[in-house]
Amino acid sequence: MSRNKLDAPVVVVTAPFGWNDVATDTAAPYYANLYPKYVDPNGLYNFVVLASQDDNPQKFNEVLQQYKGKIVLIDGIGHGGPLFPPQEYTGFQLQPLIKQPIQQGQFDGIGFKPISCEIGNFLVPEMAQKSNNFFGIAETQDYYIVVEFEDMHKGTSWGEDQHLESFLRVEFEVAKLLLSGVKGSDAYQKMLDLYEQEAQKWDNTDPENAQWLRWDAQYRKQFGNPNWQIQPPQQPPQPPPPQPPPQQCLHECPWCNAKFDQLDQLKQHILDVHQKDICQPCPPCPQCPECKYKCPWCDKEFDTQDQLKQHIFTVHLLPCRLSPVLRKKLNCPLP
Repeated sequence: MSRNKLDAPVVVVTAPFGWNDVATDTAAPYYANLYPKYVDPNGLYNFVVLASQDDNPQKFNEVLQQYKGKIVLIDGIGHGGPLFPPQEYTGFQLQPLIKQPIQQGQFDGIGFKPISCEIGNFLVPEMAQKSNNFFGIAETQDYYIVVEFEDMHKGTSWGEDQHLESFLRVEFEVAKLLLSGVKGSDAYQKMLDLYEQEAQKWDNTDPENAQWLRWDAQYRKQFGNPNWQIQPPQQPPQPPPPQPPPQQCLHECPWCNAKFDQLDQLKQHILDVHQKDICQPCPPCPQCPECKYKCPWCDKEFDTQDQLKQHIFTVHLLPCRLSPVLRKKLNCPLP
């Protein structure tokens, strides 16, 4: 198990390798190492990856029983054979994981998308016939991978072999579509489009590899219910990010540094306590035309006290020391 989520749907991935078989040793390590994180980046599914020698009938059947009713998709690498019934889908050293005849209802509701030779001729059609709400994509001929096998690292990262990457990237993208709830027939059509896109990347530099990819697309067929689809699990709600302690927007008096929560409180404080500091008309005649109200900061003069107050509050009285962004966030009344 790659994730400890008891109630999460299960994806079974078969990946036999390690016995000097070119077909599985080139591709299966990529499945074992990259599949879960590439196909399910949000971690919504549990993955049972049967890799190398663990990809054998005993463990495969144990998984089918242990997670019965929770398995939504079987995917991976394997061999198909023989070419005529009874046909098999095999794991490590050609041990049969699934073979004809299959039990009625054995794969009800389970998607099946392996890469394997010719299992689409007999085995997968029978699975579709005997299972309700089954959807499968399988090969109807040998599949082809062009790869420099001797120079490959065993699936540790993308880019070890660009030919193989084109092949497997299609497979991973289709699995991602299926697990996101895309209808089976739509995922199949998208797979054909993706194969063509990858082939076009090679048309000018390696036409032979482009042709292999197009042949693979031609031989990959769908069986079963084309309307089959997975109901993806809901992503668990994320806890809200920690909030910084609330910052109080305080308005400071420019004369005595008293602080107030509200701007109106500061204005009232100035009127009650510091009125004399603002309004000092020339004595003895407050009403004479020569009498001006002088600003204590810039010595600018005004005809009326209200004009002086307006000047002070708009030009000099900026008591909020917070940034414009934070003032807006805290609904500060200052402009």
